[in-house]
Amino acid sequence: MRLALAALLLLAPAASAADEPPVRFPDLVGWYLLAGVDLGVVDSDDGADGLVGGEISAVRYRDPSNLWSGAYVDGACDLARDTWRTGVGGEVGWMILGLDGGLELSLGDETEVGIRVRAAITTGVLAAYGGYERVAGEDIGGVGLLLKWPLRITPRRPIWFGR
Repeated sequence: MRLALAALLLLAPAASAADEPPVRFPDLVGWYLLAGVDLGVVDSDDGADGLVGGEISAVRYRDPSNLWSGAYVDGACDLARDTWRTGVGGEVGWMILGLDGGLELSLGDETEVGIRVRAAITTGVLAAYGGYERVAGEDIGGVGLLLKWPLRITPRRPIWFGR
């Protein structure tokens, strides 16, 4: 009797583990609003120095293709050129790889218009980027980190909703 009870107790956890459904990732499809801090280093004709600012973006994540796209607006203090800058543009990505680009306004002694392109590796919350800007005939390179807080702005799909 004790042997039968011991065998039943040993087999019971294995049977219940086999009945559990497999682990599923949460449904990530939808629109997100991400806001956060931008910390970087820029290198221009005026030398290399820090960049401190913020960025807000709206991104739509598509599943199962793992594609995402959206738009951003940002502002920062460029310590190398002693100017403030702001930008607006679009962004696209696949999984953790992203690319963004847009118009750049440099707000120093004179307001100057330029362009910016960045490549990034991102988790959605933390992104490391490298990029290029051309403002008023000046080539500017930079690297940095974006730390953002994602806020889902569309409701989750019901379980029965097909992919």
